[in-house]
Amino acid sequence: MSKAEYRRIYRSYDKQLAPFSTTLVSEFRRAAEAVEQILSPEETSQWVEEGLELAQQ
Repeated sequence: MSKAEYRRIYRSYDKQLAPFSTTLVSEFRRAAEAVEQILSPEETSQWVEEGLELAQQ
């Protein structure tokens, strides 16, 4: 998958993450760029979904 496709995935989660912390979106982007080297798009989405669940607790 291309970087542009990963960026599209990230943008879809930015709005969901923003209410939790002023720095969470930038921290998420930094971590996401690191894990995109080892995770498939499906795994990346699962990783983000699990993070959202943790943030909502």
